[in-house]
Amino acid sequence: GDVMYAKMVDAARAAGALVTPKLERGAVPPLGIPGLVARDRVEVGEVLFKIPALLHISPASCQKFLPELYTAAVSVEAISPARRKEAALGTCVSAVLAAAASGCDTEAPWPPLW
Repeated sequence: GDVMYAKMVDAARAAGALVTPKLERGAVPPLGIPGLVARDRVEVGEVLFKIPALLHISPASCQKFLPELYTAAVSVEAISPARRKEAALGTCVSAVLAAAASGCDTEAPWPPLW
């Protein structure tokens, strides 16, 4: 929970992200759903996060870091041409999540934090 969030924030900052210290992992009543909560006042227009493009999970980054998988996914003729990039993005995200779940991300072709 909190330890993993702290590690993620540290890694994000090391990769050039801005993450305000005003947020922390937590939950508030009445629902108690885990997420991010403000521990200090947040001003209107204040920047809470700024994530470098390298860390965005997008069709462009999937094409860059997983080119063979991306190309195969956008080439599936059974998928509507208008939806192929979306399908490829989902395919790439699934591959990243599967690698993370199996602990095999030490030599991953994608950037840290994906």
